[in-house]
Amino acid sequence: MIARKTLLPALFLLILSGCSSPVRYKIAGDFSMPRAATVAVLPVSGVVDDARVKDIFRNTAAKKLQGKNYNVLPFEYVDGVYVKYGSSSFEKMTPSEVSGLINADSILSIRITGWEEDLFLSYASLKIKAEFTLYSDKGVTLWQAAYSTKESDMGLDRELLKFGVLKAYEARIERIVGAAFVSLPSVSRPEEPGVKEPGIKEKKEEEQKKFFDWLG
Repeated sequence: MIARKTLLPALFLLILSGCSSPVRYKIAGDFSMPRAATVAVLPVSGVVDDARVKDIFRNTAAKKLQGKNYNVLPFEYVDGVYVKYGSSSFEKMTPSEVSGLINADSILSIRITGWEEDLFLSYASLKIKAEFTLYSDKGVTLWQAAYSTKESDMGLDRELLKFGVLKAYEARIERIVGAAFVSLPSVSRPEEPGVKEPGIKEKKEEEQKKFFDWLG
């Protein structure tokens, strides 16, 4: 009974809330991607300077692309091209020009359009907005999605509140990217040359052959 009196008030000191807007997206009417098409995930741009935040967005996006059978170019290669020509030069280029320099069939641009932190006494909130755009090597917008979420919390421990809302953003970014990429069409998985999955008939014939070989 004593434990219940001690714990019950504490339950009301923590109020969690979160809200997300629907994913806004558009897909080109003639959207098509070759099975072996390469995609360059560009360095993340936008209102955030934190390299870790950008890395989480970029890495998660690359995993989602691979999960939909896209051939993602290594970051080291893409970044090497950026270093060679300079990021400021790329900002002045069209998607088609960027794709040509990287030698990719398409490029994915990720832009963080909002990162609003609020910490006041026993209240903290973080609102994140991001846009994702997939361009063809001709500069045509194949797919675009925008998503935003806001989470807030209240509590007496300011440091715990700050860490729980403002610093623990990795899972939230992964959810944001995951929600946006649901609308991206998958591509057919390329077949490996010389590898053919045996049909049911072929499997039965092979099993029968092994059986009669054993009898002999």
